[in-house]
Amino acid sequence: MKHLIWVSLAVWLWQVAPAFADEPVITVTVSTVEQAPGFIFAGPGGIATGTAHNWLLIMDGAGKPVFSRELQGRPDDFKQQGEVLSYFNPPLDRFDVLDRDYQLVDSWAAVGYPTDNHDLQLLDNGGALLLVYREFTYDLTPYGGVPTATVFSCIVQELNPDKSLAWEWDGWDHNPISDTVVSLAASRVDYDHCNAVEQDSDGNILVSSRMLNQVTKINRQTGDVIWKLGGKANQFTFTNDPGFSQQHDIRRLPNNHITLFDDGVPSRGYSRALEYEIDEASKVITRTWEFRGPFTGCCGSVQRLDNDNTFINWGRGHPTISEVTPAGVVVFEADLIFSYRAFKFPWWQGVWLPMIFRE
Repeated sequence: MKHLIWVSLAVWLWQVAPAFADEPVITVTVSTVEQAPGFIFAGPGGIATGTAHNWLLIMDGAGKPVFSRELQGRPDDFKQQGEVLSYFNPPLDRFDVLDRDYQLVDSWAAVGYPTDNHDLQLLDNGGALLLVYREFTYDLTPYGGVPTATVFSCIVQELNPDKSLAWEWDGWDHNPISDTVVSLAASRVDYDHCNAVEQDSDGNILVSSRMLNQVTKINRQTGDVIWKLGGKANQFTFTNDPGFSQQHDIRRLPNNHITLFDDGVPSRGYSRALEYEIDEASKVITRTWEFRGPFTGCCGSVQRLDNDNTFINWGRGHPTISEVTPAGVVVFEADLIFSYRAFKFPWWQGVWLPMIFRE
């Protein structure tokens, strides 16, 4: 009986407790019973969006925060990975890992370079995949640029469980700078701009390069390129789709399809979440699903949920998150301060304290 009283009191306190004055404002515009169960993860904030505040944020399907923690610097890629949570911690130049009680239990940083903020994938063997941006001086006069341009090139690193380097792949060795879609006349050129890394179902590696309009599959044993999808070096035939551009968040599905967020270009006027069936042997790709939204300019993510709904973060130009059914019906939508990615997970909320006391 006492237990029931305490639980009831906890729920009541959570419902009536005001949010902190600087906590992110979430406006839910659609919320229906057709949405998948679980909690929504986001890392809203950033000076670029007009606020100096940044949060780790978990909220329920009604948009009610159940956990928030203000941080110094926007915590990109905040997500659940198995029994833990991970996010990029900008001041410390690393990805931090939290347990179920939101306590720091681990961290991951690149070897020999600054750590890139875009993606961390924890592996079943206890290791991890992450990205690096290598900076060097390069003569771009053959391309109409300057002789001492600063060029940024993407590196993929796999780290062992003890944080030592297991494997490394440098995009500069495999993607000519002429394949970029950005101007080479600038003094600083981010020519490939990797923004997602994924362990493929066959153990090899997928990498999304936004400024190449390209997804690359890499042989994990040799480092050789297995194929290039999209961009100037595209090796595939698109059967029913014009192709993607400046994409984010390449992911492999259990049905062997892939999803990604197609940012698009301003002249097209919209961004979209995409699912493709990909025939790697015959190099044919077929669009099997899409959902269009406003043109967002950059960022964004696409997550296929267990009930086959799709959770979409629309990126900087349209800071909205949506959950849609396979038929394209919006069953949840909320506006919030820009978050680089957003996800939905069946995160454990077994005690009431994290739901009451926001940090």
